[in-house]
Amino acid sequence: MTHKVRTSKPKDIFASSTNKGAIIREQLLHYTIALLSVALALGVTLLLRPFLSATPAALFFAAVMVSAWYGGFAPGLVATVLSTLVVNYLFLQPLYPLYITHRDILVRLAVFMITAGLIIWLNESRRTAQRKAEASLKSLRQSEARFGCLVESNIIGIIMADVNGSILEANDAFLQMLNYTREDLRSGRIRWGEITPPQYLEVSERSIQELRIAGSCKPFEQEYIRKDGSLIPALLGFVKQEETIIGFVLDLSERQAAQRDRNQAEAALRESEARFRHLADTTPVLVWMSGTDKLCYYFNKPWLEFTGRTLEQEMGNGWAKNVHEDDFQHCLDTYINAFDARQDFKMEYRFRRFDGEYRWIFDTGVPRFAPTGEFLGYIGSCVDIHDRKVAEAALQQLNEMLEQRIQERTLQLEVANKELESFSYSVSHDLRAPLRHIAGFIEPIWDLVYREIKSIFYYLCTQAV
Repeated sequence: MTHKVRTSKPKDIFASSTNKGAIIREQLLHYTIALLSVALALGVTLLLRPFLSATPAALFFAAVMVSAWYGGFAPGLVATVLSTLVVNYLFLQPLYPLYITHRDILVRLAVFMITAGLIIWLNESRRTAQRKAEASLKSLRQSEARFGCLVESNIIGIIMADVNGSILEANDAFLQMLNYTREDLRSGRIRWGEITPPQYLEVSERSIQELRIAGSCKPFEQEYIRKDGSLIPALLGFVKQEETIIGFVLDLSERQAAQRDRNQAEAALRESEARFRHLADTTPVLVWMSGTDKLCYYFNKPWLEFTGRTLEQEMGNGWAKNVHEDDFQHCLDTYINAFDARQDFKMEYRFRRFDGEYRWIFDTGVPRFAPTGEFLGYIGSCVDIHDRKVAEAALQQLNEMLEQRIQERTLQLEVANKELESFSYSVSHDLRAPLRHIAGFIEPIWDLVYREIKSIFYYLCTQAV
């Protein structure tokens, strides 16, 4: 007769009524077994009473043992109490007592209960040990299953070797890593010393010594020799189980290639940043940069020389202290609106120089984006346009003066024109009468001359003929 002890499970607050009913039925079964065991012991003892008169409680020990073995402490305790009552009532003299009147009977019942209690305790200890063993076995099987999944997943290389350096087993990831086949593994052509370069033998020996002492070794890096003679970098870690060494091998070739690319990219970035800073510090304009929080974190050397302040003083919103109070709100609104919209902006404002003079500057800002499209902040440049603004103001003043003088000259010309028209009218009126007298005097003279010329021409023509 065998019975499998059920291991305890975490309580499920969402357990269904079916599961609760099964638990109740199982507990009832345990107590039922206890009652049946006592009843069976009673029946057999009554049948064999002539032979068991000296030891009437012998079979009841078996009933307690069966109850405790199958149901645990509580059913075993119930069987003990029932067995004590039955033995005292039916088998000890005087029969059918209501009270225990003799000391020897009390001692015999006490010995029975103590012995039964010891049986219960031993069975409970066995059940506890069995539960722990089953839990350990389950944990071991789960661990083996997880380890098997890890081996079969071929995420990393896994090997099993002996202390002599022979590789007994390896997964496909390790074999592919070194370009070996499973036939090479079976034939014993893969040995620890043969795939380890000479320069790493000392490191391997230290790891083996640490493995023998502590049962495991710290992960370390080395190279392996592939089947074709090339080298592959790997990260190794080992644990020892009895006489078997389990190793975990991680291929570092891709990581090292990525690290080289990263180092090259970082070097290129540092070089680019150095070129940018050199260019920014030598350019004749003021350069600033801000992050995604709208706060400025970089100002070039010309900016600091212009303001006469340190980089720490200008960081964040410190630069805004130099903006003229009449231009501050316009400057701030322009910057924030453009920043939130990720748009370019241009603005002019007065900015205090190191000597306290406010100079007009022209500020241009553009958003910065990473190659992935991620927004990085803004970069801007400022140009001193104070001389231009002063020249524009002077030119505007000159234009206004010229405009005023032109208007004044136009009024003068209009007055002079009116006076000239009046003079021309009076002159033309005064000269008209003498001209009529002259024309009347010249007309008779012209007629006389015409007749004389005509007669002379006629005379000449006649003499010619």
